[in-house]
Amino acid sequence: STQSTGGFPESQTKMERLKLYGTCSLADACFQLGINCHLRGITMRAPLVTEPTQTHRIVGPAHTVRMVPSKGASVASLPSHHVDVAAPGSVIVLSAPDSGYGCWGGLMSRRAKKIGCQGVVVDGNCRDLEESRELQFPVFSKDVTVLGVSGMMVPQAINESITCCGVLVRPGDFIHADVNGVICIPADRVEEVLHLVEQLETMDRNVAEALDRGESIKESFKKHRTKPKPLKAKL
Repeated sequence: STQSTGGFPESQTKMERLKLYGTCSLADACFQLGINCHLRGITMRAPLVTEPTQTHRIVGPAHTVRMVPSKGASVASLPSHHVDVAAPGSVIVLSAPDSGYGCWGGLMSRRAKKIGCQGVVVDGNCRDLEESRELQFPVFSKDVTVLGVSGMMVPQAINESITCCGVLVRPGDFIHADVNGVICIPADRVEEVLHLVEQLETMDRNVAEALDRGESIKESFKKHRTKPKPLKAKL
C-alpha cells in the first residue's frame, strides 16, 4: 500500500478555462485528438437538478483511490483516511468496480465538502443520496446501493494511477463532470484539448444561430463546421 499527500501544480487558469465548456464539447475534442476520456456508465447522483439551466459542473485534479476486497490478499492499513488527505479543489476518484458495496456515503461527502473538494467520482456504488443532496455535494457513480463498505472493501492505494471504466486516471489529471457524465483529460494534453474545443464551440454557436434563422441542418453544418486549426508547437 502506498500513499501520497502531494498537491497539484496545475494552474488555476486551465481549470477556469475547462469549466467554460460542457463534457460533451470536451469529449468531442478529446475524440478528435484520440484521447480515451469517457468514464462510461457514471451518472450524476447529487445534487438534484431542479432547474433546466443547472449543470452542477465540476472541474479539478484527480485525487485517486484504489479500493480492493478486504477478504482477498492482505492489504496493509494506510496511515490516513483517503478523504482526509485529498487536496482542496481536487475531485476524488474511486476505483471500486463490481463490488456491490457503497464505497461512498453521506459522511464522506460531509468531510470532503468541508475540506474543499469539488466532488467525487465512483467507478462503483454510492449510498446516502439524501445526505449528499442536502449538502449540495456533487456525487457521480455507476450505481446506488444500501449496502455499506465496512469489512468488505478497503483502500489499497492513494494517488497512484488507476483505471476507471476503461480509462486511465492519473493523480493530477483533470476530471470534468456535469449532468451529461464524466471525462478525464490527461494533464499533459489539456492545452491541445482547449485549443480544439474553443474552435468547436465557435462552430456550434454559428450553427445554432443559422438554425435559428431557419437554415437547414445540412446547410448550416456545411457552412460553419470547418476543419479546426492545429495547435502550433512551442519553440
